[in-house]
Amino acid sequence: MKPLLLTLFSCLAAVSAVGQTNDSVTLLRHSRCYAGAPIRKFSDMTDLVRLKDATFMPASPAVYDGKPYSATSKGQVLVTSSMSIDGGFEVKGSIEATPAVSATMVVVGSTAKFVTAHDRVTGNVRWYHKTKSAVRTSPIIAGGFVYASCEDGTVVALDTLGKLKWSAKLKGKPGSPAFDDGLVFVGTSEGKCVALDAITGKQVWTSDAGGRTPAVANAMVYVINRNGAVIALDEKTGAEKWRYDADAEPKCFEIAVSNEYLAYAEGVSLIVLNAKTGKKEWAIGFDRPVCGAPMIVGDVVYLPISNWKLNGYDLNTSIKLCSADIGFAPWGSPSYGGGKIFYPNKETLYTFSGEEQ
Repeated sequence: MKPLLLTLFSCLAAVSAVGQTNDSVTLLRHSRCYAGAPIRKFSDMTDLVRLKDATFMPASPAVYDGKPYSATSKGQVLVTSSMSIDGGFEVKGSIEATPAVSATMVVVGSTAKFVTAHDRVTGNVRWYHKTKSAVRTSPIIAGGFVYASCEDGTVVALDTLGKLKWSAKLKGKPGSPAFDDGLVFVGTSEGKCVALDAITGKQVWTSDAGGRTPAVANAMVYVINRNGAVIALDEKTGAEKWRYDADAEPKCFEIAVSNEYLAYAEGVSLIVLNAKTGKKEWAIGFDRPVCGAPMIVGDVVYLPISNWKLNGYDLNTSIKLCSADIGFAPWGSPSYGGGKIFYPNKETLYTFSGEEQ
């Protein structure tokens, strides 16, 4: 059957890579925490790639083998290097979330009701799966399966050929799934966090803790509830381990969590907690709102702020280490890979490098 999706518009050069990189594991758990040497002083030179026709990049790029894979509102996944577009993929509809990238595949969901897998090296369409509603969230690749959340409340598991393994219907719109140790975790618009068996799709536990995209680390699932409280749940049982209540109802972005620290932004503040106990370690207030999610690399947390800056802070001391310009109208959240930070600002992708310590 002829694919309904558009064909590849540019091929990638072959890259030798085996297995999942840490960047893939980060996306798998939605932890926004990357292993590597953090940048403590940004270089004076900034690479940037501008997209034609003011194409928007609505989500953080995925990074594989040091290259960013950026989704666009025109249904493209662009693969870039220093100041140029190397290649990419194109599908029908708009892509509104971060692609899933493995050694062999690039997988995206689209508003045209498809989950599509391209071969990462050749760019050919490997398979596509027609869904009953739009897929506006990030799929994940885990254990030979692809998991994706659909707008009608359905979570699907697809095999290596794109065949449906199972589907689970949840109440409310599900966010991007996360995966760890045989379980798929999904938050919903109804304020639920649900754990599903990755092989069968059977519901293992459900919690009323919160409905945002969960982050997984330390055998715990971290969520933010409707009132802005951060809650840690036991990964296997869903039992509440700890809770941190904000002073006021904030506008929260995604959580960044490492083995030691949890960072999240609320309105005009960056708050850092002890990831294992929930104790508040420190907080910083700003004169302008935060405009994206924090990101942790090693012992540094990075945060975009609407004063057109991407700042880096020492997680242990809260000392500001570095700051870089991120354009006139900040947009999106940073990603990391290959010793560089990538920041999507509407039609421009910035690449920051610098001194690592």
